[in-house]
Amino acid sequence: MTVSTIIKKTLKWASVAVLFVVVLELCARLDDLVTWGAPFSANYTSEILRVADQYGFHNRPNAKFQKWQINSFGFRGPEITRDKPEGITRVIIVGASETFGLHESPNMEFPAQMQTILDSLYPGQFEVINAACVGMTPPRIRHYFQSWLE
Repeated sequence: MTVSTIIKKTLKWASVAVLFVVVLELCARLDDLVTWGAPFSANYTSEILRVADQYGFHNRPNAKFQKWQINSFGFRGPEITRDKPEGITRVIIVGASETFGLHESPNMEFPAQMQTILDSLYPGQFEVINAACVGMTPPRIRHYFQSWLE
């Protein structure tokens, strides 16, 4: 075999390998689009759930990534009103990934389960708010609570 034949075969297999990787990436992006509604051409990672500002990093309002949905106030869970409804006791739960429900199915994180239990015992009297953010340490949770949640 000549050197030029070896080079041609190497280029051919390198081209096939590159094409294979490109097709895999396109399939992964198409799967994310169909499954999660992800943008096809943009970077789609869990980092779109967070934002950093004067309060530190916290959940980005109205963000969505795979199974996680953040409401307009930056909390995981259903929409809430700014003013507490009359006759309702609000329970705000802060924490990190365990509280946020990083590995739980939707509505199976413990704040959502707490809401379900309270609703069964005291219908319409409590509103549980999951104000957790993945990766927060106790000092950051305290700062976040004092500067934003209060």
